[in-house]
Amino acid sequence: RDALAGDPVAASWLVRMFVRDLFAVREGRPLGTDEELLRAAARIEDPVETRAIAEIETLGVVAVPTLVGDLLLHDQPQPRELGIELLGHIGAPALPALRDVARASEPRHRRAAARALGAIGPDAAALVELRRLSQDGDYTVRADAVRGLRHGDPAAGDLVRQVLLGDADPFVRRVAAGALAGHADARSATALIDFLDRCKRELDAHGAQVA
Repeated sequence: RDALAGDPVAASWLVRMFVRDLFAVREGRPLGTDEELLRAAARIEDPVETRAIAEIETLGVVAVPTLVGDLLLHDQPQPRELGIELLGHIGAPALPALRDVARASEPRHRRAAARALGAIGPDAAALVELRRLSQDGDYTVRADAVRGLRHGDPAAGDLVRQVLLGDADPFVRRVAAGALAGHADARSATALIDFLDRCKRELDAHGAQVA
């Protein structure tokens, strides 16, 4: 692996092999059974899945171009979800590539970048990008940016409350209200009470339910 990582072409195909392992393991799980629940309860991990994720984490920044190009920017949701998950495992080394995706012209790509930034965790660098995306012209991008701020430091909570108070779109405000569940303090409680009052005035039943 270390030898292959030095060759960009070989490294890309190595990452694809590990991604293929993950798809094979997850698609092979039978539906409608309690196998996954029972394995989790017994703390049993699938060795192929565990190895694939560990190897991608070890490759780190070397794996990022393939994860972004093959998965995060994919047209289908399943590969995108896996890309978001794996970039979250890699963490900070993926941030430069995600900054580029966050500036793409396609809203779907900006949404994927927002979710991947949230999966990494809104540290100071990621928070800068999530703050910018929370002001995006596309309401779905704003919503995914706020969704990525469900966990984080007090600055993340402040940003979620700002969106809840000031965003013009009711869907984004509802997402922000849900994200405040990860910032359980008195300011969030007050913001949710105020939001609930607003929902009642505006007959926003969905927003009231979230609050």
